[in-house]
Amino acid sequence: MTYEPIFATENLAYLAILAVSLIITFLFTPITKILAKKTGAVDVPDHERKFHRAPTPRLGGIAIAIGFIVAALCASLLIFDEIPKIVLVTSVGGLIICAVGVLDDIFNLPAWLKLLAQIAVATLTAFWGGAIEYTTIFGTQHLGDFAIPLTVLWMVLVINSVNLLDGLDGLACGVSFLSAVVLLVISILMGEPVCAVIAAALCGSALGFLPYNANPAAVFMGDCGSMLFGYVLACLSVFGFFKGATLMSAVAPALVFALPLIDSIVVFFKRVSQSKNPFKADRCHLHYKLLDAGFSPAQSVITIYISSAICCVAAIVSLYHKMAAFIIVGVVCLFLLLLKHIDKLAPEVVKGKSKENEVKVSASVEIKPKSGTAKASDVIDEALRESENDEEKRKRDESITEEKVKLSDFDEKSEAAEKTEE
Repeated sequence: MTYEPIFATENLAYLAILAVSLIITFLFTPITKILAKKTGAVDVPDHERKFHRAPTPRLGGIAIAIGFIVAALCASLLIFDEIPKIVLVTSVGGLIICAVGVLDDIFNLPAWLKLLAQIAVATLTAFWGGAIEYTTIFGTQHLGDFAIPLTVLWMVLVINSVNLLDGLDGLACGVSFLSAVVLLVISILMGEPVCAVIAAALCGSALGFLPYNANPAAVFMGDCGSMLFGYVLACLSVFGFFKGATLMSAVAPALVFALPLIDSIVVFFKRVSQSKNPFKADRCHLHYKLLDAGFSPAQSVITIYISSAICCVAAIVSLYHKMAAFIIVGVVCLFLLLLKHIDKLAPEVVKGKSKENEVKVSASVEIKPKSGTAKASDVIDEALRESENDEEKRKRDESITEEKVKLSDFDEKSEAAEKTEE
């Protein structure tokens, strides 16, 4: 199969779509921050799975949805003189899945209800927009009656993979941006202009939100954002690639989503094997394992960014050399597996990283050098002393509180004894 040139002049239109989506998302994000505070959609840190320093608004996905939908619809009218069915289905389905996410961010919906909503939206998409009718991975296989169920299963899997990846500042947004960029490139190479419009709009919305979501995050995308990203990426794979006439077009999306998919599937079966609720949040995901291995949140995010970028490059390589692409992804997975268990393979390295991270955290606690010529070591020592003083103060306050409780109990007993004697 021959592919279209990637740097053709007409492809500049996709950069314009990306820019429009970016600007709209960037401008609307501060508004969602205000809305989140008024509705109580605020994420409170628990220092177990949520490591941000202060309560953070989590309705940023609304701005992402506005930027994506407006850019995709307007671009379609300008380029195609109509709104293609695929764009309409993706926009309507994205709006519904985003609304479900908003309700979850405000009211904390149960996991089974969110899953039911995801299945409903995926089913609507499969019936309205089209299902994966055949695949060419192992020869041309027509799915027949299994087309709708397999399409729904794939879409729900991708939606939840992106949703579960949203555990550290900027992680899900950055990985979604990388995935959308590669799907944009593949859409152009395969001559799929409608999918390219959708991918370009998604790239812009992710890039427009990332400045607010990068560490330390000022706004979280929430479930309304992560599920929207997952849904649109799933639509791109179903409408643009799984229906392609070549083996490579079916392999590419699987490689793009390789990292979040493998992580979600492994965690799911691990929970089941341990007789745990597979839908209950825990610290089994890759980003938490990297934290446990001694990496800082920023280091964990960068590590996953690089790994995801390599998998995305492998997806493009798969268009020309399928085996080479699988080898690349295999090496990445092996590398991440080693990092995940580095605490067992090299415990001395983990201890060193943990001490380094403790110093960084301590040094970030209100460091106020007395002069501009203060040495870095003096600044860190000052921060450590302040941290120790805060700890001593906390212990002293706890001791005083305990004494007050004891005195209060003694007074109550004395009063009770006096009443009894009377």
